[in-house]
Amino acid sequence: MKEYRDTTNNRLTLINTWVILLLSTILISCSDGLRIKNLVNYPLSLSSLDALDTLKILPDVIRFTGSEQASFRNFEKNIRIQGQHDDRPMWTGMEQGCIKVSEEAKVHILDFNFRGVDGDTALIRVNSGRLILENCDFNDTGIWTIQVDSSGYLELRNVRFTNLGDGAIQLAGGQVKIFDSQFDLAGKTAIHATSGELLEAHNVILSNTMGTAVELNMVAEVWLDSVKVIDSFQDGIKLSNCDYVLLNHVESRENGQNGLTIHKSTISGLLNYLAIGNLVHGMVIKEVDTLRIVNSEFTGNGENGASLQSSSRSKLAGLKVGHNGGDGFNISGGNELLIHHSTFQANQTVALSVDSLNSVTIKHVSVANNKEGIQVRHFDDVLFRNNLLTSNGNAAAVFVDGSQLSSSVNLINENQNGMVIHNVQNVRLDSNKIVSNTMGTDFRSIARLNANDNIWEYNKSGSYSSDMGFIYSKRDRWISNMGNAFEILSAEDFILEKAELNGNGNGALLNQVSARIESSVFDSSKGFALKLMNGFLFVKESNFSSNATGIELAEGSRAKIVQSIFKKNELAVNDKASVSLSMSFSKVYKSRGGLQIGNYANAEILSNHFYEIDDYCIRVTGPHLQSLHLRQNVIHQTGGILWSDSNSGEIDISNNTFARNAMGLNLRQRTLGQLDHNIFFHSGDFEIDILKDQKLSRWNCFFPVSEEDHSDHSDNFEDLNLYADPHFDDKYYLNPQSPCLNGGENGMLIGALGVPPEKRPSLQP
Repeated sequence: MKEYRDTTNNRLTLINTWVILLLSTILISCSDGLRIKNLVNYPLSLSSLDALDTLKILPDVIRFTGSEQASFRNFEKNIRIQGQHDDRPMWTGMEQGCIKVSEEAKVHILDFNFRGVDGDTALIRVNSGRLILENCDFNDTGIWTIQVDSSGYLELRNVRFTNLGDGAIQLAGGQVKIFDSQFDLAGKTAIHATSGELLEAHNVILSNTMGTAVELNMVAEVWLDSVKVIDSFQDGIKLSNCDYVLLNHVESRENGQNGLTIHKSTISGLLNYLAIGNLVHGMVIKEVDTLRIVNSEFTGNGENGASLQSSSRSKLAGLKVGHNGGDGFNISGGNELLIHHSTFQANQTVALSVDSLNSVTIKHVSVANNKEGIQVRHFDDVLFRNNLLTSNGNAAAVFVDGSQLSSSVNLINENQNGMVIHNVQNVRLDSNKIVSNTMGTDFRSIARLNANDNIWEYNKSGSYSSDMGFIYSKRDRWISNMGNAFEILSAEDFILEKAELNGNGNGALLNQVSARIESSVFDSSKGFALKLMNGFLFVKESNFSSNATGIELAEGSRAKIVQSIFKKNELAVNDKASVSLSMSFSKVYKSRGGLQIGNYANAEILSNHFYEIDDYCIRVTGPHLQSLHLRQNVIHQTGGILWSDSNSGEIDISNNTFARNAMGLNLRQRTLGQLDHNIFFHSGDFEIDILKDQKLSRWNCFFPVSEEDHSDHSDNFEDLNLYADPHFDDKYYLNPQSPCLNGGENGMLIGALGVPPEKRPSLQP
């Protein structure tokens, strides 16, 4: 203590007497509310200052000098004690501590440094009333620095805590507000609460805590604003059973366990939260009713960037999640989840893993360079929209075991697998673009799939589906995929409308499928454009051009082709063994080969137009044929009409027009069931034995016929056939003077076409 001495004892005695008299006078005045400043020099007994409203003390060490029975210096009335700002006095606790605030007193202490000793129970205790500490430092306290009880209020302004035995603040009820303060080297926990009404902190730094920096339990309201938690040995922040939590501009980094843990909360909001470089998880949240996380970053954490469990309603926006050792975000349990306008990048396992939620919405999310992109499992309803998923090691997006999934306007490119959907009841895909993946999409066990306006482009394999129910696809496009554009293995029903398949290795491969394809384009496949295995296929008004094979029908398949076009294909239709084919009102032209029919096939070729085909229009390759019916077709300018290697079966050729073909019919006579009402116009040589058999060849028109062939015909045979010019026009319709118009049996038409149809009159204005 500072002592004022004089050379004479009389002077010292006089000064002490004057101080005592002055204090007595002022104490009487202070009881009436007079504010006293710059009053006292040392030495001084604090026990006599209960009535002071304000006391300003010059620098020195201040000790409690009250009775030994008291555990604290007890302030029961309002008081403001101010040290010196530039040169703070030291306030040192004894075994009984320093200060106790009770009886609803309002105490304001400024500009002091506090120091504890090993025997302190606590330096300061706020039993009831209000304590404000401003511009104070606490150093080397033995155990807890400040304790706040249920009726207490503590406010810290520009307070610094260093080298604490247990911790800085222990809250057992009441309220704490902290502004512009620092906590360093707390032995256990910097701020600890077992209960409380409010903990509020603004512009606070907590560093090098040996346990958890902030550990709060059963605090009704928690508000942390501009708080940094750095290098805690355990968790950075741990909140349990706190009803309302708001974290704004909170940074928790390089902690030994989790950056932030929240367990059981009614409403929790995180704005501008940063979790960086924590050893385990950046954040763990469990059992929160309503959760909001906005504009927050989770980077470089040892395991997951964040783990959310059983949060009922969660909305997350503006997240940056990257370079975490485990998952970026791992979310399980709950009712509703919305994630939007967020990025997930370079996480070591899954960027975003969601499991067992009722409703999930993911939109405007970027997922790049993760081992795996997005996984959603066990859900009722998922909306997946306007997302970018690129360069992920395994699957970009996985949806498994759910009821409803809607995926629209997503770009999925350069992943190992683009989109994987397994065991989902109803799926809708709209305007997605799946580009440059090893496997574009993998769909399995989907009860109903509805796809519109999607694009699969430059994938090694476009799309694979298996064990499907109903599939409906409209205006979807498969462009330049290296393997199959799409493959379906087992589907109850498949409808493809207005699709485009262009430049793929192979087009569509259908196995155990009942398929209907309408108004679609299959172009420039290096292999087959469309292949059916063990199923039924109906094709209508579709275009197959520049493919190696237009349609390939594998063993046991059935197909009906109507009003379709085959152009510039190596082979239009290739039927394998035991195939049933019906083809009508279609056009095959400018191709190397027309139809190839395999062993034990059953084919009906009706009212088609074949022309400019290099090879035979129809080839039967197997030794056994069930039946071939060739009726009302126009075949011209081909390498030949029909070539058959079959030894059995029945071939019926009726009411066809054959013109200017290099070769005619090349088949075994025993397989020809009937040959009648056909026109052969400059269409190769004819087998005389076939023509002479009146049971086989009747009411045909042959032109021209050589004199040698004509001289061998019997009179009776000549009466059944025509040997005259049929008089075609340029489209192989007959002129009105043609002998074929009524030259058949009972005046029937010979050939496929009669006279040109009349044009409908145009409407005049």
